[in-house]
Amino acid sequence: IDFPILVTADDIHKERRALSKGIDEETFRRIRLMQKPDEDIMPHARYVITNNGTLEELRMKCRTIYEEIADDC
Repeated sequence: IDFPILVTADDIHKERRALSKGIDEETFRRIRLMQKPDEDIMPHARYVITNNGTLEELRMKCRTIYEEIADDC
């Protein structure tokens, strides 16, 4: 059984996180242009996590999905 998960964020969050890891703006833009848009990937994902918040919020979302998957197995 497959459980595809898409983890996404608003563009501003993606850019801020990339810059905070030392990726310059031009490199970030080139990477984004090479990636498929989230809208193209969403139909194939069983779960979509929007990661616009804190690390703790992300962990809670992941935990919820983990529990759902564990219940399905």
